[in-house]
Amino acid sequence: MDNGKRNLPHRLIYELGHTFASRLELDDLLGLVVGKCREVFDAEGVSILLLDHKRNEFYFPYFTDLDPNVAERLRELRFDASKGVAGAVLRNSRSVRIDRVEHDPDFYSVIDKHTGFQTRAIMAALLVAGDTRLGVIEVLNPIHQENFTDDHLALLEALAESIALAIHNANRVGMLRTSAEKLRTEVGALRRDLARHEISAEVIGASPEMSEVFRLMDSAAAAPSIAVLLEGETGTGKELVARAIHRMSTRADKAFLAVNCAALSEHLLESELFGHRRGAFTGATHNQPGLFRAANGGVIFLDEIGEMPLSMQPTLLRVLQDGEIMSVGDTRPERVDVRVFSATNRDLR
Repeated sequence: MDNGKRNLPHRLIYELGHTFASRLELDDLLGLVVGKCREVFDAEGVSILLLDHKRNEFYFPYFTDLDPNVAERLRELRFDASKGVAGAVLRNSRSVRIDRVEHDPDFYSVIDKHTGFQTRAIMAALLVAGDTRLGVIEVLNPIHQENFTDDHLALLEALAESIALAIHNANRVGMLRTSAEKLRTEVGALRRDLARHEISAEVIGASPEMSEVFRLMDSAAAAPSIAVLLEGETGTGKELVARAIHRMSTRADKAFLAVNCAALSEHLLESELFGHRRGAFTGATHNQPGLFRAANGGVIFLDEIGEMPLSMQPTLLRVLQDGEIMSVGDTRPERVDVRVFSATNRDLR
């Protein structure tokens, strides 16, 4: 083992590698990598150049230096993967350290001209995971010393291994999330088609007015978070429509809980909806979670909401605006993810 390898700060390599591996979002990971490397190498700039295999081009998803405008200009830039110091590293699969770039034939001055950044010295290492070449990491211009050293280059090579593996894993996680999102979209579309067939047997009508109702149901089902208010006379099937919207939505596999606001007193309704703590009032012998907690991830249907006492409205408004509830007798709000459907036979205006 050469002297450069023996002098590597192994704990630093381990800690940074562990930190990089914990980031599964590519943008977060790359921002962390360039920030940490700029700090470790006391450098003016650090850039990640990723390889677009289809176009055989380098591009800059992330860069950090003393001037944030440089990063913006670099994001616009792509160049042939055979050019520059990065191209030489990719071509030869070998890290490089260049103390004075103006004397190096591989230096690609077009990038500096485009960004206004002045490169004096550079280190570059290949980012490779398994058999896949991902790109190159470059460290530019030491701040408090004249040149980078062989020890610096050895450290960059060691970190490049962890960085490449972390980028590879983040890319895989991104692809899995994209596939999962695509699958959820497809399942949602199939679920809505199935629900429409079921609803056609339950909700009868072919008039222009009913066609508009079906259109609004489709629109409400496609927006999984917005609150829905159903208005109509008693017996017109408002809860049936609410359940149909729920079955067509992405929350269809979660709970649908209904409560009649007219059937409970103000005190009982608050406890029923938001729960209560043991000892909050006479007879409260145990903690009660409430319907909003029970419906977390799903839907709660507030029938006859026009009968809800006015004093309950601020509490309900906090749920609708902030997604927070507070049990009777508690002092700490708790976040819930519940979609609220309401129904009334009154003219609320």
